[in-house]
Amino acid sequence: MVKYAILPSDLPERVLDFFDSIREPLIHIFMDEYTKLSGITYDEVTPWILPVVARKLSADAISEDEKKLLIQEIRRNLDAKL
Repeated sequence: MVKYAILPSDLPERVLDFFDSIREPLIHIFMDEYTKLSGITYDEVTPWILPVVARKLSADAISEDEKKLLIQEIRRNLDAKL
């Protein structure tokens, strides 16, 4: 969910930029550790992304921008499956 997170726009620009700059490396570090501890690879996690994104879409505390991003991801995933 870090991949799709949109931080509140009222945060300082440097915080938003910093988060964006570490987003992908953070995901890779997390998945490396997750794989080491669980034996589950990113390829095995991938099928769960769509249901998790759909669930996150129904959360109360997400912005309209984040909802748009999540809907784009759902559509992209569904198009890839067709």
